[in-house]
Amino acid sequence: MKLNPCLMNLFLSLLFLIQTLTPMAMGDELDQSSTGFEALFQRALVQNHDLQMLQKKLNISQADITIARYLPNPEISGYWGFGRMTSVLGNPSSVGITQAIEMGPKRKIRTLVAKAELDKEKTALQEAIWLLRSNLRLVYLEYLGTFCELKQLEEQIALIESFIVAVEGLVKQGKSPASDLMQAKLTRSDFHSERIERNSELKKERLQIAELLGELNPDALPLNKINPDLLEQVPHWKNEFPLEQQRTLIHDLSEEGFKHRQELKLAIQTLEQSRLQLRAAKLKRIPDPEIGGGILLVRTTSPYTPNFEKESFLGGYATLNLPLPIFNRQQGEIAKAQAEIIVNEQRIQATQFSIEIAIQKVILAISTQQQLLENYRNNLIPQSKEIVRLVDLAYRKNQAGLSDVILARQAFQEIRHEYLEHLEEAWYAWASLEQETGVPLELLIPKLPWEQGKAVSTF
Repeated sequence: MKLNPCLMNLFLSLLFLIQTLTPMAMGDELDQSSTGFEALFQRALVQNHDLQMLQKKLNISQADITIARYLPNPEISGYWGFGRMTSVLGNPSSVGITQAIEMGPKRKIRTLVAKAELDKEKTALQEAIWLLRSNLRLVYLEYLGTFCELKQLEEQIALIESFIVAVEGLVKQGKSPASDLMQAKLTRSDFHSERIERNSELKKERLQIAELLGELNPDALPLNKINPDLLEQVPHWKNEFPLEQQRTLIHDLSEEGFKHRQELKLAIQTLEQSRLQLRAAKLKRIPDPEIGGGILLVRTTSPYTPNFEKESFLGGYATLNLPLPIFNRQQGEIAKAQAEIIVNEQRIQATQFSIEIAIQKVILAISTQQQLLENYRNNLIPQSKEIVRLVDLAYRKNQAGLSDVILARQAFQEIRHEYLEHLEEAWYAWASLEQETGVPLELLIPKLPWEQGKAVSTF
């Protein structure tokens, strides 16, 4: 599985630039929902508080580069002697300047360390954007799943209402006891309670989306026009792969993760910065001299001149100060930088290992959920639906009790609820694959067929 590098770079550039991000073009039915998710994501890019903070931190790192480029300032010194002195030296006065000289490429390495920190901050921002996209997709999936469950509940409540009308007729005709009617109404009340819970979950998930978007008013979010059929459009691939094909798939997906995961890129940048810090620590062992010079004026009243006449002497002087690296030779800083290099090398290996293991888990989850969904679609749902139909028919013919009808409907509702949960789990697995590889699904699996032959959806 090899992606076009130019296409990948173009997509990521569009993804990480707020002003140029545009939604992918999909089919008419899918485009409506995809645009909704992309519209939410663009709002999150502009309004998310964590992203705003990371963007502001870039200014700090940029200022650190300016600081690192500074040269030491020269120092001007002055000395003025006064008072009655009768000596050869007299009252000396001087004006001079000193300058510290950095030996070796210390300024260059210091600047490179600061630039490396800026690159790390930029990568951290891109990682935060990618995580925001992934988290928003997961919460959006939860919202869509709860929305579908609520829709199913409304359908079941409507069926219960019509069933209650039928039971009332049977009770009036004396064909069913009044307790059947009470039991049917009790079942309706149970469904109403479940609807209250689902509405509460829907509001909670709306709040989570608002939090990611930096919105204080969750009711203002454009989440009302949702196509529940999108939950059914899970990508489909073969349930069983040959062992060699599985290894190739895992290898290719892992390579994509190694190339595009911002977390791994950040670890590599941290390693490079540690190596620069080691060079900087070694360069500090070279002493930086201070050189200086100035003008010296001496006024003296000499006892060797007639009548103690005053004389003035004008000259100059030069100075050189050189610290001796006897006790502190940067042993601690060098040892620390070397230890950090070892730790960062290990962090890269650990990140690569975690990416590959995570991809294997995701592939297993995708295959498992796909098999479960096929079992629900082909067996459990149609069989439970047929049982409900048969039990309803038997009850109307006085061949079954109301408890049988209620149990059949409850079992059918539970199976449909489990089916929706597995749909959500399947989508979570695909979203996790996107997150672990660092590549959008639109580019990762462009040729992978979806259910009913529809295009890849991003919600």
